[in-house]
Amino acid sequence: MAEDFSGEGYSGGVDVALPVAMTMAAFTGIAVFNVLEINVSIFTTFQRRMGLYFWSLLAASWGIPIHAIGFLLKFFRLCRNDTANVAVITVGWFAMVTGQSVVLYSRLHLIVRDGNKIRWVLVLIIVDFFLFHIPPTVLNFGANSTNPQPFLAPFSIYEKIQITAFSMQEFIISALYIWEARKMLQSIARVKREEARTSCIISYAVKLKLEFAILNRLRALVKSQHKESLSDGTPHPPVPSFVQDPPLAHGIEIKKTPESSMSVFPTITHRGGGGMELGGVTVNPQAERLRVA
Repeated sequence: MAEDFSGEGYSGGVDVALPVAMTMAAFTGIAVFNVLEINVSIFTTFQRRMGLYFWSLLAASWGIPIHAIGFLLKFFRLCRNDTANVAVITVGWFAMVTGQSVVLYSRLHLIVRDGNKIRWVLVLIIVDFFLFHIPPTVLNFGANSTNPQPFLAPFSIYEKIQITAFSMQEFIISALYIWEARKMLQSIARVKREEARTSCIISYAVKLKLEFAILNRLRALVKSQHKESLSDGTPHPPVPSFVQDPPLAHGIEIKKTPESSMSVFPTITHRGGGGMELGGVTVNPQAERLRVA
């Protein structure tokens, strides 16, 4: 039985203490629970269950429990067929790792407008699949064959390279998301600033329009009060210049006489020098200004 546990977990099962085994089982249970929760969210969120985004989410999520179950079968010798165990582990690993990269790729067009960048990301995923999935898979099957020794050392080395490569792949795609999102947010911020400037202009225009209407009402009110004070003979402060009526004509002198206030039907009387009297109001065309006496 000892030869079944050779290769430090790369070949056969593992011999661990009960607390470690229970911890491994607990982590597997947490992963499976999260997968179930994710799938509930997927099926309640998507109205149309189709497209690359939907299927890549399903593949990436179900790859997690499949990969974990394969290791449980292998490590705890729940299944004695190592080839079957490695097959389950491999299927889950492919779906979990590459599936998550495809999830990111499927939504990349939302913020990236350059089609060449999107195609390069797809090429990166495909190349990494063949470079860092296929060779370790072959070595893994060899490490769990009847003659595992020639494959153990290469598999342990290539596995580290594989983890590093896929980590770099995720980092590159995530960095592209961050970079493009930063540019998009900057453009949105510029649009917001232009909207703020436009709003400022509109507010000043509305403010000026309101001021114009209010000041015209104030002018009419002051003028009305001035006329009322003239009619009842009460003293009043000087009327502002913008309220006073302009002269009727240049060079006309109007002089108010007592007769003008007593006559209901004014009479017209011609005077010498080109002047005339209209209902007690003397009109002199030689005057230089308008005067009300």
